[in-house]
Amino acid sequence: MGGPGGESGEQDLPALRIGFNRPEVRNAFRPQTVDELYRALDHARMTADVGTIILTGNGPAAGGHSLNVVADLSIASREHARFKQTDANVGSFDAGYGSALLARQVGDKRAREIFFLAREYSADDAERWGVVNEAVPHAELEARALEHARIIATKSPQAIRMLKFAFNLADDGLAGQQVFAGEATRMAYMTDEAQEGRDAFLQRRDPDWTGFPYAF
Repeated sequence: MGGPGGESGEQDLPALRIGFNRPEVRNAFRPQTVDELYRALDHARMTADVGTIILTGNGPAAGGHSLNVVADLSIASREHARFKQTDANVGSFDAGYGSALLARQVGDKRAREIFFLAREYSADDAERWGVVNEAVPHAELEARALEHARIIATKSPQAIRMLKFAFNLADDGLAGQQVFAGEATRMAYMTDEAQEGRDAFLQRRDPDWTGFPYAF
């Protein structure tokens, strides 16, 4: 796990790097790995000065394919990145987000091919099929990730937050709607209209809504 800005010395960049460091087992996922990742992501979520998270790994990754599929943005090393959905080879299967989102990204037939045949494909294939946003030379990988983080840092935090909730809403069902609604309610509480309702309640009077239109 790295600090804001990674190793580039850009300490003002609101980015956190989380790295998998078990190359001896190809960074395989296990329950402990999932728990540790959850805690790290949740801590970052509650840290006000973290705008983006860069996930990476040392050496090859066995659990990286589905993780890549569920990431917001993905960048692959053109020389070293290789993709393979190995589940069916080892008696496992990703019947949740990994398969559903992959089918949306690459199309149903291609997703079934990736899962059923478990063939290895390259970073260029992944880019062409829509599994990653771009494939770049390995030497540029970290710089490109930091560039994306830097660009996102120039955007409205509230806008990025709401966009992320909106993209996730359809897949998360009622739970996703609740998260989106909770954030929308928090925003509404900051408006003059909500403050009028609060003040009226505290002052034990009827609220005056005449200054707030029903339509825009």
